Amino acid sequence: MNINLKRHNLLGILSKPRIEWEINKAENIAIGVPFNKICNELNCQKDELPLITSELFSSDEIGPHNTHGIIGLCAKSKGLTAYSNKKYKRLNNARIKSNLKDFVQIIIPVFALVVAILALSIKIENLNTKTAKEIKTIELRQQHLQDEIVILNNQKESWQKDSLR
Repeated sequence: MNINLKRHNLLGILSKPRIEWEINKAENIAIGVPFNKICNELNCQKDELPLITSELFSSDEIGPHNTHGIIGLCAKSKGLTAYSNKKYKRLNNARIKSNLKDFVQIIIPVFALVVAILALSIKIENLNTKTAKEIKTIELRQQHLQDEIVILNNQKESWQKDSLR
C-alpha cells in the first residue's frame, strides 16, 4: 500500500465535488464524498482509511462532512492546493528516489568489492601459473645441468682410466 499515492488519489476524489460546488456556487450541492465510495475508489478497507487521512487532517487539507445525507469527507482549500501541486505524488517520488539512492549506495561498494576480489583472484591465478612455469623451467634446466654433470663425470673417469693405462 502506497500511502502517499492514496492520499493524492483521495484528494482527487474529494476535489471534484468541491470544484463543482465552487464553480456552480449552488446551495444544494454536497461537497463531501461518503466513506464507502472513498474506500471503493481507493481500493482500501475502512481500517486503512485513518492511516491515509491522518496526514491530510493534520495538514488541514480535508475535513469531515455530514450534510445533505452524506457522511464522509470533504476537501478544504489547502487540499485543493495540495492536489493541484501534486504534493503527495512529489513526496512519493522523493521517497522512491531516497530508497533508490540508499540501494545504490549499498550496491556500488558491494559490486566494487566483488570486482576487486575477482581481479585479485585472477591476478593470483596468473601469478601462480607464471610461477609454476618458471619452476618447471628451472627444474628442466637443473635436470639438464645434472645430466651434463653426469656426462662430464663419466668423461673424466674415462680420461683418468685412459691416462692410467
